[in-house]
Order: sequence, then C-alpha cells, then structure tokens
Amino acid sequence: MTKKRIAIIGAGPCGLSQLIALKDDDVELVCFERQFEWGGQWLYPYESETDSSKEYIHSSMYRQLWSNGPKELVEYVDYTFDDHFGYSTPSYQPRSVVYDYLIGRAKQNDIRKFIRFQNIVHNVDTEQDIFKVTVEDLQTNIIEQLIFDYVIVAPGRYATPNIPQFDGIEQFSGRVVHAKYVHDASKFVNQHVLIIGSSYSAEDIALQLCKFGVRAITISYRTRPLGHAWPYAKIKEVPLLVCLENRWAYFQDGTKSESEIDSIILCTGYRHYYPFMAEHLRLDCPTKVLSPPNLYKGIIWSKQPNLAYLGMQSLVFQFTMFDVQASFVRDIILDRIALPDLRLREQDINQWIEREKSLPSGDGKSEFYYQIDYMRDLLKQCHTPPQFDDGTFKTVPTLFRQLYSIHAPPGRNVNSRIVPLVYALMSVKSETLYQRLFQELNEWAEENGLELKPDFVLTDFEKASINAVKSEFPSAKSKGCHFHLGHNVYRQIQDAELTKKYGTDQDFSLLIRHIPALAFLRPLEIPDAFDAVKTLLPSDAEPIIQWFENNYVCGRVKRTFRNGTVQRHDPLHPPEMWSVFDNTEFAFSRSQNKVEAWHRRWETLIARPHVGIFTMIKQIQKKQNQVEMAIEQSMRGESARKKRKED
Repeated sequence: MTKKRIAIIGAGPCGLSQLIALKDDDVELVCFERQFEWGGQWLYPYESETDSSKEYIHSSMYRQLWSNGPKELVEYVDYTFDDHFGYSTPSYQPRSVVYDYLIGRAKQNDIRKFIRFQNIVHNVDTEQDIFKVTVEDLQTNIIEQLIFDYVIVAPGRYATPNIPQFDGIEQFSGRVVHAKYVHDASKFVNQHVLIIGSSYSAEDIALQLCKFGVRAITISYRTRPLGHAWPYAKIKEVPLLVCLENRWAYFQDGTKSESEIDSIILCTGYRHYYPFMAEHLRLDCPTKVLSPPNLYKGIIWSKQPNLAYLGMQSLVFQFTMFDVQASFVRDIILDRIALPDLRLREQDINQWIEREKSLPSGDGKSEFYYQIDYMRDLLKQCHTPPQFDDGTFKTVPTLFRQLYSIHAPPGRNVNSRIVPLVYALMSVKSETLYQRLFQELNEWAEENGLELKPDFVLTDFEKASINAVKSEFPSAKSKGCHFHLGHNVYRQIQDAELTKKYGTDQDFSLLIRHIPALAFLRPLEIPDAFDAVKTLLPSDAEPIIQWFENNYVCGRVKRTFRNGTVQRHDPLHPPEMWSVFDNTEFAFSRSQNKVEAWHRRWETLIARPHVGIFTMIKQIQKKQNQVEMAIEQSMRGESARKKRKED
C-alpha cells in the first residue's frame, strides 16, 4: 500500500508539533521551511529585515523580548522545562530560553531529517483528490511541483502585519514601523515615540524604549487604555489617533501631542495572509478570533478535509494547544477519527463561532475557559494513551486490603511520564469491587463531559481486575506487565526449588530466561517458539514448563482423546495479552516499572504498616497536590512542573 504523503508548511512550533505527532507513523513526511533554521517566530531575527535569500524575516521577535505568559502555559506534556534544563526555572522566560527549550524537544524527537530548509512554498492547489505544491529551493533557485495527499499549513499567524491607515501618515517625515520590525529599542534613544495600539506588544515595547533612553512615549488606544501605574512618567496614554499634520498628532478627544513625534510604532496586530494558497483553500479572517471561519474544530478546512491549518486562533495557550491540534490531525490522517459530513462540519463551526460571540468583550477569563473547552473537545476524540493499574498492600489501614492506583500519561502522548490519577482503598480484591470502581470512574467522567476510552490497560496478571476492565472498558486491550511476567516465572523457579541452580548455572539461567523473552514475538509465533524452547530445557524444569504452558500458552488439558490429541481450556493469560511485540513496535511501555517505583516511594513515605485511615487520606491529598497541575493538563494540554522524577 502506498504511503500517505503529507506536506507541512513551516517549521515553527506548530509545524514541529505536527512532525512529532506523525514521526513514528507509516507516512511520508516533508516539511518546508523558508528560513535557514527551525523555530519560526522564536528564531531571533537579524539586523536587517531580509535574510541572505532576500526573503522577509518571518520572526517578529526583538532582542530584549520576554514571554508575557508563564512557562506553565506553554510547557509540553512529554518534555518539561525541568527535563530540558535539569533544574527548576522561573515561570517567566526570555525569548532565548523558550527557543532553546522548543528546539531541545525537536532534537530529542529527531525530526530535523524531515525538514527542507530555505524552501519556500509558492502555490498550493488541488486537482481531484490530490494537492499540487509548488516549491522553490532558495539556495539553488530550483522550482518543482510535488504531489501530496494532505497539506498542513503551519506558518503561524504573526508574519504579516496589520497596517491601519490614518490621515497624514503617508506624509509623515519621521519613521513609521510596525512592531514586527522593532528588533532593537536602542534605535529610538532621545525620541518622542507614538505607539498605536494598547495590547501586549505596546506595553512591552513602551517599557523597553524607556529602559534605552527614549525621551517621551504616547500610547494611542482604540477602546480602552492599558491603565497601568507606569514606572516611568514619560509614558502617556491618549485616545485613538485621528490624523497627523507634519510631525504633530491629533487624537479623538480633540487633543494633540505635547511635542512633535519622531517615530511611530504600529502595535496593531497581524492578519492571516497566505497568498501561496489557492483562493478556494485560503483562510481569510482577522487573527484575533478564537474560532476561525471555515475550519472544522478550528483546524480542518471544511470543504477540503485533507487540508489543515494549525494555530490560527487567538492564543490563550500556545505550544500545548498546538500539540493537541497536531494529535487531532494525526488521528484523522491515520483514520482513527471519522469526520462528519459537510453539513455537520459547518454546523459545528457555526456553534463555536456563536459561542465566541456570546463572550463578554475583553473578558480574558471567559476566553481562557473557552479555549480550555475547545482543547477538551479535541482531546475527547483523540487517540487515548494507556493506563497503568497496580496496588500496594503493606501500608494500608487495617480495614482495607490494598491501595489500588491508576496511573496514566497526563496527556495524549503514550511516551509521556505517568502520574497517579486515581487512588482507591479496597477492602477485598474481587472482580465485583473492581467493576464498581470502574463504574464510578465512568459515571464521574460522564458527569464532567469526558469519555474514558483507553486503548489498552497494563496490569499485573490479576484476573479479577482484568475481567473488570473487560466488562467496563470493552474496547480496551488488557496487557500484562512484562516485569510481572518475569517475576511470575521466578516464583515458579522458587516453588520448584531451583533458585540455587538458577543463580549458579549460567546455561540453565539463560534457558529459563527464554520463557519471558517469548513476549517479544508476535502472539501467533509464540506457541511454536515455546515448543522449541521446551526441547532445550532440562527435565528438572518440567514443572515450570507445564505451568507456563497451561496458563500462558495453550491452556490446561480438558480432555485427552484415544488418538493422543488433547482438547484444552483457554489459557488464563493468552499470548496476545502478554506479548509486547506491538508495545515495542509502537513505543508503548512494556512494564509497570514506573508504577512499581511509585508504590515503593509511597511505602517509604508512609514508613509503617497499617497506617491510620486519616493519615492515609492526608498523605493521598498531599501526593495529589503534587500532580494537580498534571491532572488539569490532561483536560487542557497544560503540563505540571515535575517536583521529582516519577512523582
């Protein structure tokens, strides 16, 4: 079968998220980046406004820029700032630190090989069910037309400035520049600067100019002033500019500037501008919207669902939302998500747009929760990672048999670190009680607008919990922990009184280890391989062979016929349950080692058997506080800072 060909336009945060989401799948990936390096906006610009290829610089960053949001809102689920730097870092970071973090994750995922740098896309159009993409290599000037099944537009939304018009501005003899090109505040020393706009860039640039010796700053706002108690008396806020006469500025309240204006900085935002897209595929709307038109789930071009746009919304979240969107696109490409028909797609788009219209104007809190709900809506449909179940018995209160915990990656990446999500004190280890626990979880999820759909559940080989999983999560595959498989084999070695031989006879030890190693084969290959292993083992290993055959390969003998053939029961744990072949191929975890480590630390924390019930609850609450942000990010894509590895 021919691999699906996917073009990604842009190697900034959006493009990198999409590459990471698809890098391990059986598809053909090509990412086109017009700059000489990756990072998009976070790549520091040059002294000029064009690069060596005479292309306009994509980035709108400037030398002294700091992120205006806490790192916790951009932190990746599977790669935290602590992971990258090896120590805790402040919440607010300079551009260079965020860029280093962004690229660190890209390098860890080995995705540079998919990127064609200094390649600019000139045209994207469709012909029947395929895309024709015209690309120029800026180093060789070679232009070629390539064919793709999917196109993902990810150049960001901060490349093209929004330039408003004011009477007299074309005759203004001073400097007029958009905030995109303010790379160095030192160029405005001893000037009176008029800043038009009253959002984040206006605020930050005003403060930067003051630090570098600007003489005076007038901030002209459209709807409302920033309203800060400015640390510099030289900053003044006035209503919107009406016109300019020579170097004098006149405003809506009838006043004029206190002195002549030397430079004007337009902090007036950006606009969606993708001239390389054919008109019938081109997004055309303001950038300051939470639900762009024509995009199903804010991503999929409604009339051509093989086309996706990433990161087109006004952003409350950034990197985390890009990852969620990239996962949604991945699952559509891999046929894990079935798209509704055009009518229902358009209906969904309109519902989100109408909801946005109902938000109070300028209410940041409402926008925050709107985008959280948007990401939760995507996550509910995305491929769900596994969950890991285990229990501890040594430190529970006298009334209970075990503390049973459920752990999972607090996001949608199966390779993310896992955290405890559920704690259950259980009085008995029964199928009925496990079912009751899972029923409670499903009811809680339904009440909170969630749907629990684990692809597989990794457990030790406890039949009661496995049956309960099968009953309450029928679509999930129960997978046996490879560590516990080996542990169970070793218990049989002890029961057969072969512990000393196993420890001293290297040949015997190696042959015994062939048994748990069968797990690395495909399930259908295991019976024949086990037969081969049986012929190698000495006779004193017969009890181990019989036990493994009855419980893990063929099942116990039910009936022996006269011709010597046998009829068997189903094995207690069939090969498809404990084979880790698929886990290895798709990079899923093979064991519960991390969960086991968590329980060992828990026992160390409690430090005594049969602790009191209230002490136990207090310790659970304390542990829960450590992962609270991780639990929140499972719903909205936000990562909690790790206190300690494996917490």
